[in-house]
Amino acid sequence: MWAKKENMLKKTSNNRFAIWIAVRYLFSKKSHNAVNIISGISVVGITVVTMALIVVLSVFNGFEQLGRQMFSAFDPSLKISLIEGKRFTFDKEFQNKIEHLKNVESSVAVIEESAVACFYYRCWSAV
Repeated sequence: MWAKKENMLKKTSNNRFAIWIAVRYLFSKKSHNAVNIISGISVVGITVVTMALIVVLSVFNGFEQLGRQMFSAFDPSLKISLIEGKRFTFDKEFQNKIEHLKNVESSVAVIEESAVACFYYRCWSAV
């Protein structure tokens, strides 16, 4: 049995010594040794945790794509805002120029401002 494992290890070119050490101590000759049981439990635990981590990251990646699809209707592809100050004039002529650009489907004028809402001595910030 050891000869087969050693022949298999000789075929691999990368990290042969490290794999040989790992196999030697993971599958030792005494099968009822407490170290072997602890090693087996730790290998199974690391394997399960790694698989769970891959599944969780895949699910979060799917949620991220779903969120982008859902919120793309609310968040604009292009937003025009000021560098300094709070207000600028936005007239119908400027909106018509934007709408007549080559790749623009539609445009909407929106006013956003931060505020504080208070009700019975309780205050919340509102956007």
